Amino acid sequence: MRRIFGVLRDLVKLRTLAEDAPVPAKKVIRSLAVVICVAAVAGAAVWIWLWQARQPDTSLRRATVQKIESAIVIDGRLDDTAWKSVPATQPFILSMTGRPAPREATARLAWDNEALYVGFSVVDDDIDSPHTTRDDDLYTKDVVELFLDPDGDGLNYYEFEVSPSGVIFDALFASHRKDLPRSRRWNGAGVEGAAVHIDGGWTAELKVPWSDIQHAPHSPPRVGDEWRGNLFRIDVHAQGGDFTAWTAPLRGDFHALDRFGTLVFVD
Repeated sequence: MRRIFGVLRDLVKLRTLAEDAPVPAKKVIRSLAVVICVAAVAGAAVWIWLWQARQPDTSLRRATVQKIESAIVIDGRLDDTAWKSVPATQPFILSMTGRPAPREATARLAWDNEALYVGFSVVDDDIDSPHTTRDDDLYTKDVVELFLDPDGDGLNYYEFEVSPSGVIFDALFASHRKDLPRSRRWNGAGVEGAAVHIDGGWTAELKVPWSDIQHAPHSPPRVGDEWRGNLFRIDVHAQGGDFTAWTAPLRGDFHALDRFGTLVFVD
């Protein structure tokens, strides 16, 4: 910003110089002043944008869940026609602070009368995905996650995960983190997940049928219904790991139900 103020001071000097200059020189000086002024304004706008981009986002975010008309095949590729009409969420942010994540992840949310669909896009140049069995501890390595609290009461909420190898984890918690061994024994009969590695990262798809969600106001949802939920990404790498979220919990707990965002079902 100091440089921008310096440019403005130079503009004042140019204006003074133009007043004492011959007519032809005045025109040149005035044209130069206009160019400098435009550059200063543009520079200030860029500086403000960069400053805002680095500020923490501690809001409880909202996202739309777009109704789709054509089928989504769960193969991890995000190349189905239906995905083209589904907007991406805001980029995930660091879960503890709400600041921008080192490597980007976004999600897309869609629904039809059969199921909820989530597509994840992840930037990653060091994928770590050793797990091979459903309900393994996927959250100890690279993974994307979906949490759902359909009626927003903090009870009977769901956790779904997909690893870069396409292995899934699902659990139903009676209340906040209650009895993990028992909670993870729950398996959604129709839950599907898949993932593929792409240049510079990986993508994943998750399908959760309404028949597996027993604690929702309506099943399937109605247009305008709002559910509480959150989305996460764990990125394990040589320097440690990054824990990012669609809506930041602002503490070390992905189960922070009071920090879930809102998912709005739209037509």
